[in-house]
Amino acid sequence: MKRYLLLSILSVWSLVISAQEVSFGIKAGPNLSSVSGSAQGLSSRIGYHAGIVSCFTFGNKVGVQAELIYSRQGFKIGPIEFRGDFDEAPAVFDVIENLDYLNLPILFHYQVADALYLQVGPQLGISIDSATTLKEIQGDASQFEDDFGQGIELDAIDIGLGGGLQLDISKFFIQGRFVAGLTAIDGQSGSKNTNLQLSFGYKI
Repeated sequence: MKRYLLLSILSVWSLVISAQEVSFGIKAGPNLSSVSGSAQGLSSRIGYHAGIVSCFTFGNKVGVQAELIYSRQGFKIGPIEFRGDFDEAPAVFDVIENLDYLNLPILFHYQVADALYLQVGPQLGISIDSATTLKEIQGDASQFEDDFGQGIELDAIDIGLGGGLQLDISKFFIQGRFVAGLTAIDGQSGSKNTNLQLSFGYKI
């Protein structure tokens, strides 16, 4: 899988060299992310992303868009009820897994209507950090922090496939995109990232 992604990136960069027009921009927005799986209580969590965008066009309708994006992703499990001692009131909390990536999506960019573009292509993610936090709903959850570890040991590389639409409004643009992971986040559990993004950007 990683070999095919590398070949795809090299092929895209060979096209980039012949681009007729190049533009740059910045973007940011919220994530609604989770992981694939059927664990009880597994659900999405809200994060964010921000970064830079470059678009290489080869005519009126066709181009390649490359981005470098910091992305706060992850998932939520809960609510979980734990009791320290039988005579104590239970603590109820959500377990929040924060997964941080530096993502490099390289997307084929095609104009389907006036100012509206279809985008699809691979994404290479580099893991930066992971952390586990407990969000209290009832009682004191701090005594259970050690039971839930110190974050997931992520694989260094995460590969995904993204697709969505971009609407240009003068120098501003809006993107909606879904990225599905193709490789497991930790190489063991089989869980793969899923991420729905809404981006607001400005062309410099």
